Amino acid sequence: MAEWGELAAFSDEEDAREEEEEDMTQDHVMCLVDCQRAMFQPSGDEKRSCFGMTAAIITTLLKKKIIESDKNKVGVVLYGSRLKSENSPQSHVYALLPLETPSAHAIKHMEELTHLGEDSDPGSDGFLAGSEFGGPMDVGEPCPLRHGIWRCNQIFAATGVSKRSSRRIWLFTNDDNPFAHNPEEVEAAVTSARDAAENGVVIDLFHMQATPSHGVPASDFDASKFYHCLLSVDMEEEFLEDRVHAARTLKDLQSRLRRKSHVKRCLARLPLVLSAGSRVKKEGEQEGQKGVGDGAASSSPPPGHSELPRVAFQVQLVVTTGATKIPSIMLDGATNEQVKTQSRALCETTGEYLDDLDIRTYMEVGGRNDRAYISRAELKQLKVWGEPGITVLGFLPLSWLQPWYNVRSPYFVYPDESSMKGSVLAASALLKAMVAKCKLAVARFVRNSASAPQLVALLPQEEDIDDEDGSQIDPPGFNVVVLPFADDFRDVPAEAPPLVDVEATAKRRAAALRLVSSISLDMENSSEHGIHNPVLQKQYAMLQALALGEHTPDWDERVDDNLCPPPEFGSISGHISAFFSELPLDVAAKSTKRPAASSTSSTSPAKRPKSAGGSQQAPVDWAKVFAEGSLHKQSVAALKSFLKDKGIGPLSNKKKADLVEMANLAIASENV
Repeated sequence: MAEWGELAAFSDEEDAREEEEEDMTQDHVMCLVDCQRAMFQPSGDEKRSCFGMTAAIITTLLKKKIIESDKNKVGVVLYGSRLKSENSPQSHVYALLPLETPSAHAIKHMEELTHLGEDSDPGSDGFLAGSEFGGPMDVGEPCPLRHGIWRCNQIFAATGVSKRSSRRIWLFTNDDNPFAHNPEEVEAAVTSARDAAENGVVIDLFHMQATPSHGVPASDFDASKFYHCLLSVDMEEEFLEDRVHAARTLKDLQSRLRRKSHVKRCLARLPLVLSAGSRVKKEGEQEGQKGVGDGAASSSPPPGHSELPRVAFQVQLVVTTGATKIPSIMLDGATNEQVKTQSRALCETTGEYLDDLDIRTYMEVGGRNDRAYISRAELKQLKVWGEPGITVLGFLPLSWLQPWYNVRSPYFVYPDESSMKGSVLAASALLKAMVAKCKLAVARFVRNSASAPQLVALLPQEEDIDDEDGSQIDPPGFNVVVLPFADDFRDVPAEAPPLVDVEATAKRRAAALRLVSSISLDMENSSEHGIHNPVLQKQYAMLQALALGEHTPDWDERVDDNLCPPPEFGSISGHISAFFSELPLDVAAKSTKRPAASSTSSTSPAKRPKSAGGSQQAPVDWAKVFAEGSLHKQSVAALKSFLKDKGIGPLSNKKKADLVEMANLAIASENV
């Protein structure tokens, strides 16, 4: 007989929900690369060609995906090549890498292409004719972009990836007008992109600086000529507003890659209700069909009140996912093959296997082990808390939200114009009003029909644009911060340690100011990728060297370990010594010492007091000890006393070897 809550392990709905969430964390990317002649010319400020930079970026992508998850897949398709793939009807489209989990072979393959064609003239006849894809196609032939998009969409369908997973096409090119000489091909390319969008495939553009050719000087990439109608809605708005600039260097592409690596997952599409109104849902009407500005229905309002309209709009509940830990895989000890885990329930008395019909759920009530049995239907009904959605309860000042109110990582909501017209306009008006009045909204949040209601705060977030390249850093919308209930707060008494009564004199403040001003950290691009864990980075470097057959790992502790002090840190040792010399170390040591707990045991013997003569020590000739090289023979107490007299600190938690080294440096500096 199952205890209370154990039936969830046998619920088909829970299994289906876990499977759905697992599919939504998968990320599949098809890299569609332009390999026409212009791509083999140097890009902007780089000596490397645009095709070489693209190969380097795809190599970085493969290395990231192979570590993040074994379910993520990456493929590469070239368009504009002289050859085509086998058993493919599309001309000038070549599948370079199949859509599969990244491997060491794929990484090596892309690394070999990073310097392809740098020693040859892209305008010469037979350029790269001996390469795997036969080099770029002849000048004058129509651009096969639509065939490339269709091929990527076909690969997604043929591979059998889940439609709930993230499927993206990353388009790499430096040609802002591929159909300048063939305008009749524009409609066909747009149709292929729309077909991909209808299947849930998102197209992102990685555009590079257009290079001069045939005497024409280089110009900025103008996405309004063609690509604005080929992209997703978010990127289309960015390019129409001329905010995103073309990448000129490999660093620009890497920065864009880091921003695209964190994938947005749409967990649900929900109504955001500002006013439930007094309307009654009509028969056959679905939730969310009536929206902004709906009038009240036939139900009568309370006496003395006018009818309230229903005000609601549709939003997408979005969560951003990054790298996940690679799960361990269980293998059969005899065959070394992967095993499948299956759990079944056993009867405690007979040892027989039990089916779902043989299991009942109960809850003990009263003091005599009385059982209240609950059926599966009743348990399912208990979990229903109304229709999913976000219902605003009221508004509070932004200062009301405290940092410790955050229960878990927040969600993000964005208006869903495809589900309800006018959602973007309503969300924009609400966002601007809340920002102007410095308000947040407190709401009731029900994620799905099986979720318990949660108290959340809708924190408005304005759009943030990068001043350098014009790309979007933070989108506009609302952060959904999950709040604790009153029952979740605990009254934990906190005892603050006693403070040392030390006066902050002007000399001490000046020493502290010099110390803080002299220490600076290089946090360039920290907002994008932060500081990586050096232990994991070193492990990944070792695995990469082992998998790729490299002799030495791509790891330099002096450069890659961000937790090591910088080389110039030694030049500020004087400021550190000057700062600690101003502190009253004797007072600080006394305040940090805690009295030992008195023992109440009568069996423990009392300690013998030290004799008066034993507490005095003969003075030490430190110059003689240093000359004889016997500093290591001195006691820890003697070393600390010597260093304290010299004004050197701090000395707490220092080992004897560290104290000996500090004393060596102090005596050596005096003898110079």
